[in-house]
Amino acid sequence: LPLLGNDKFRDGYVREVHFGRGRLFEARGQYREAEEQYRIANDLTQQLISTLAGAVSATFLSNLETARDNLIASGGRVKARQGRFAEGEADARQALLNRLSSVGKYNLTTTRTIPYLSTILIEEGRYAEAEKLTRAAIEIYLAIGASKDSLAFASNLSELGAILGLQGHWDEAAKVYGDLEQQISNWEKARRDDLLSNPSRIYALYRAGHLATGLTEAKAMARRLKDRVGESHFDYAVARGMLGVGLAGAGRDSEAVEEFRAAVPVIA
Repeated sequence: LPLLGNDKFRDGYVREVHFGRGRLFEARGQYREAEEQYRIANDLTQQLISTLAGAVSATFLSNLETARDNLIASGGRVKARQGRFAEGEADARQALLNRLSSVGKYNLTTTRTIPYLSTILIEEGRYAEAEKLTRAAIEIYLAIGASKDSLAFASNLSELGAILGLQGHWDEAAKVYGDLEQQISNWEKARRDDLLSNPSRIYALYRAGHLATGLTEAKAMARRLKDRVGESHFDYAVARGMLGVGLAGAGRDSEAVEEFRAAVPVIA
């Protein structure tokens, strides 16, 4: 923002503080507190847009509008995480409509807003709608020339694989994950593993008939999560449960039971 001593921009600095607090509260799972901080930051942003209209460049004003829409979408996300899905969806839709109205479909800020809405739709069980949105985001990235090994493109492809799995389209999901693996093959291993090692991909491998590969991936995921978050963490318990599913599928029932017995108390 321009000159720190200019009172005209004071709301902008205060807004950044509230946005940062909101992100911190959200990361801690304190969604009601995060919602309040995002609301305050959004109110300040709206006020700043009104105050500065005609007094700053169009680019600067456009950046403020992008920040406003990000705050609206962030507020929607934390509302949904409190179980207020209708409110959260309305906010996410409003943010996306604002982006479409301001910059059109083929713009990075539009594609970055789409996942806010698609994630809420997934939580509502509206998988076909979420798939349509995610495919739209992928199409936009391709149209504007985004690299297929960029994090943004790869993340959307991973999300598409998960959505296809939720609909039971296992062969198609496995193919999407296979494309993803190929496209990020030049990433460093740790970064690649963070994106590829997830329960959705592993279960898709199981269901598409790639049991041995899925088991290898499940074991690796469990090891990484044990080292990263510890044995009592929810994510590690989910990983052990996913490993148990693969072991059961391979007929290794006693090993599968051991994994399930360890996972269930933590998950429950």
